[in-house]
Amino acid sequence: WSYSGFAVHFRGTALRATLTNTMAFYFVVLLDGQLIRRFETQPGTGSYTLASGLPDAEHVLEVHRDTEGQYGTSTLLGFSGGMILPPPLGPERLIEIIGDSVSCGYGNLAVEHHQPELHDGCRYSFLTESAFASYGAIAARSLGADLSIVATSGWGVSRGKDHTRQKTISRVYERALADQPRPAWEFRREPALVVVNLGANDVTPPAPDPGEAQFLSSYRRLLQTVRSHYPHAWIICAVSSSLSDDYPPDIHARSLIRGWTLGLVRERAAQGDQRISHLEFPYADVSGQLGSARS
Repeated sequence: WSYSGFAVHFRGTALRATLTNTMAFYFVVLLDGQLIRRFETQPGTGSYTLASGLPDAEHVLEVHRDTEGQYGTSTLLGFSGGMILPPPLGPERLIEIIGDSVSCGYGNLAVEHHQPELHDGCRYSFLTESAFASYGAIAARSLGADLSIVATSGWGVSRGKDHTRQKTISRVYERALADQPRPAWEFRREPALVVVNLGANDVTPPAPDPGEAQFLSSYRRLLQTVRSHYPHAWIICAVSSSLSDDYPPDIHARSLIRGWTLGLVRERAAQGDQRISHLEFPYADVSGQLGSARS
């Protein structure tokens, strides 16, 4: 999944890792809490220098995958170049983000002029997607929390961007690996906060909106699943920053998703779930300006 990775405590002046990747993915490296590099792997098994030229002392190194999980898996096989020490303690708090492309960091390293006549509009690639630079990762680091991102670009609550019922997050939410049904995730650790940021792909044109009954039923089942695994976590149902009332035309997508998700939050609260709330992220329009937020 996006942002998955490892932390290693070692002594030495350099550290290399042997990784196996099904495609050419991107990773970021933090040394003693500071971002030092971003690198690209190659398909297959290879050895990669994570850090070099260091003082001969103890260090903590973190590696996070920047590329989302639906495109394949990454496997850590081992280290070389340093003396591996007992593992570092991780953050006590955990945040989980359940979402789509916005939560994966889709295209957030790209530049888009929104002037078609220039013929230089950016296109999605692994190069321009960064889970490390996503809103969830920034928030987690600011709060000293660990982060789990369960998100897949183009997928939704009741249907995907391609309007099929196959690309829904509930189908993959309980997986350990995004692209494989087994093994199942064991949910051993309960997050303090779960943010469900879905709905934008459910209302993509040219098909009409998915229908209130279908959307609510699918979202309701997802919330029930999340709560069954995390009885004490605070759950936030969010309205995506990508949703607008102007596009798609005639649907009023932002108002639609706002009303449906707010209704579900109120429904669960009335049923006794007192650890759930609603958040509307400000709309980011094509000029990059942010609108107002509601909570």
